[in-house]
Amino acid sequence: FKLRWLRALRQAMQRERRKGKAVLLAGDLNLKHRRWDSHWSCLSLDQKDLVRGLECGTAEETTLQELRLVAFHWQDLLEAFRNKTVTQMETRNSKNGQTFQKFGIWAKPFRSPSLTSTTSSTSSSAEVRIGPPVEDEGMARCSFPVDGVGVDENGTLQMGDTSVEYVLRRK
Repeated sequence: FKLRWLRALRQAMQRERRKGKAVLLAGDLNLKHRRWDSHWSCLSLDQKDLVRGLECGTAEETTLQELRLVAFHWQDLLEAFRNKTVTQMETRNSKNGQTFQKFGIWAKPFRSPSLTSTTSSTSSSAEVRIGPPVEDEGMARCSFPVDGVGVDENGTLQMGDTSVEYVLRRK
């Protein structure tokens, strides 16, 4: 909803500018109070959070095992998220059959050597969808960030590139 509202606001401002009016947006839009107020897919993957979770010592053993597994595969995970792809896809409402055009985020899986079967000589390289489909292609491209985020002079988000005009977050 928020992204649609912001897109509509930007379009309304552009319409007024085309009419020759000077438009300036000022004030606090109160879009995000804290980092954790973001949609879960927009939260950055930060190794410091992983280390804090391992060092706190208060987590349940199953949680610690999962954190250790993530730590072991950290570089593989970063590579998978950096190389994610976004494709348009159709979703269907299971109750009324209505279809929607959304965007899926896909990543190539990696296999742990300990999980590879010695009896299987082939491994699947098919991409898997990460997270639910989203309505906006821009949000899909910005989901699961692992590197810096910036905005170029045209207002386009640039993922992984912190050499742009305006840096939103640097890794």
